[in-house]
Amino acid sequence: MVDDKILDRARRLIEARFEERKEILHEEINQVLRKMQIAGHLGGSSVTWKLVHRAYSQEVQAKAEIVWECIQKAHSALGSPITEMLATDLKEEVSRHIEKIVKNASEFVVQRLSFMKQYVCLVDLESTKRQVKEKLDVEVDLYVDSLTMVSKNSESLNAGIKTIFISHANEDAALAEIIKIQIDNVFEKKISVFVSSIPGTIKPGSDWFDKILGNLTENNAFVVLVTPYSEKRPFVWFEIGFSWFRRIKKNCEIYAICAPPINHGNLPEPLCRLQAISLADEKQTKAFFAELTQQFDLGNLDTLDFSKIQDSLPTYPPQITQSGNIDTRFIHFDNLDGTGEAEISGEAKTMLLEAINDENGYILKIRTTNGTSIKTNGRNLIPNDDSRTVAKWVNALDELVNHDFVEECGQNGSGFAVTHKGYEYADTLRKS
Repeated sequence: MVDDKILDRARRLIEARFEERKEILHEEINQVLRKMQIAGHLGGSSVTWKLVHRAYSQEVQAKAEIVWECIQKAHSALGSPITEMLATDLKEEVSRHIEKIVKNASEFVVQRLSFMKQYVCLVDLESTKRQVKEKLDVEVDLYVDSLTMVSKNSESLNAGIKTIFISHANEDAALAEIIKIQIDNVFEKKISVFVSSIPGTIKPGSDWFDKILGNLTENNAFVVLVTPYSEKRPFVWFEIGFSWFRRIKKNCEIYAICAPPINHGNLPEPLCRLQAISLADEKQTKAFFAELTQQFDLGNLDTLDFSKIQDSLPTYPPQITQSGNIDTRFIHFDNLDGTGEAEISGEAKTMLLEAINDENGYILKIRTTNGTSIKTNGRNLIPNDDSRTVAKWVNALDELVNHDFVEECGQNGSGFAVTHKGYEYADTLRKS
């Protein structure tokens, strides 16, 4: 079965897209009627009924493609395990929608043109439905095959580049290298360990910042060595902040390992949110290495030599340990968990709160020769045609898009649906 969250997201996208084109079939049938009136064939003819059949077929095909497009978009956004039954489940969901589309369209045509009953047999409903299903079945198979290929490539790639990044102050290079050696021993050098201070890691003449940034972007585990030196280094805090956002997106794990006299239970934000360890404590240190082996599903803890780490712990000068922590006045971690309040305008907040009350969580932006309107929950939020007012509300919609609170789901930038992130943020607004 396809995940309910995916189906719900797809349903809202489909309803929004169908709303945009609901008048198309009506207009095409009306055009057929007008042609019949002009020709004086109000009783109908095989030719005019063929026009009806073409309009009907195009409606079914267009809506079926919208269905698959929306299901694919929802699945890509939310994701789900790639199982052997994924293609079958997706095809069944698409087929269910197609059956409904065919039923609704045929009922409309028969009702609208009841006086042409003698030509109903010319509409091959099953043929149209079968052709659409066959086409979309192929597209579903191609989509699932591409997911499977990407997944296999990703697994293969990750298997070759699993990396641990050790962040440290230059004064702690010797201790960082000992930690690297012990990681190499535990993992039999099957995991790459990046320590920028080790000679040869960054080649002479290369851009050291690009090298560090590249490894920050690609590592699977970020280990920050917290010492009296490193806690005062702004660049170490830059690396922590960079990695923290990757952690939020589930791209890496962060481990804080502390050298005495740093108190591992009294670290500054955001490290205080983590279960840090002290390298002076054998049990804690072994627990850290055990966690690494679990993350990578690899390694042999019997090869860990804690005495090497213990013997390498330096004694820091009193002036370093007593000089206080880094000045963090310009380092802000308020939103590192993704729950802090976003900076959006009052109009954007009003629009979002109105949109979540809409049955489909849908916002429609319409530009015509008569002006611009932004509608949701049955209301036009733009109170007048003043250009400044219109610009303000259009900008508010752009703010919601830029913060991922809504996502485009219509054609030509006309339709937008509230995202999961948007609903969660709206909940915080209502509570405030």
